[in-house]
Order: sequence, then structure tokens, then C-alpha cells
Amino acid sequence: MIRFVASVRERYDHTGYDLDPRLAESLLWATLAGEPTPDPLRARTHTTQTLLLVALLDDEGLSRAELDRFLTDAEGPPTPMPSPTPTPTREASPAQATP
Repeated sequence: MIRFVASVRERYDHTGYDLDPRLAESLLWATLAGEPTPDPLRARTHTTQTLLLVALLDDEGLSRAELDRFLTDAEGPPTPMPSPTPTPTREASPAQATP
């Protein structure tokens, strides 16, 4: 994991500030573990995800046709977000009920 993130920084992080290695590693570990994305709404997270994806696709050495198919599949219908589980409410006890 550390080597992959280092190679991504070497290849795509021209400023030295675009890719936070700790964030990159935590994103990869979360993905592998099926856990939620850390800090999903931060711009830095989106930049890091983009650079990691570019590196993964580059490492795969996909042909133009394979890359087009990948992008077409990625553009497919969105996966529905699971609805939040409702929090159970406590019913009022008879002593708390109002007449």
C-alpha cells in the first residue's frame, strides 16, 4: 500500500500537496474493507480519489477499447443509496401519556 501511494505521488503529485499519503492510504484501506469513505465531502478527498483511480487504471494498461468499456460501465445507472435505518422511538409509558 505504501509503495503504491508513493508511486502515485511520484507520478501525479506535481506540487507535493495534491496527494496526502495518509488520506490516500485510508481511502484504499476503507475501499478494501468495504467501509465508508473517510471525509467524502472534502475537495482533497475527491482529488485523492481521482489520482488513485488514474494510477490504478494506468497500472492496468487497459487498451482504448477496454478503457472506453470501463467508463461506459461506470456511467451506468447509479446504485441506489440505502435509506437510513429509522431510529426506534420509545413509546410513552401510561404515566407519561396525556389525556
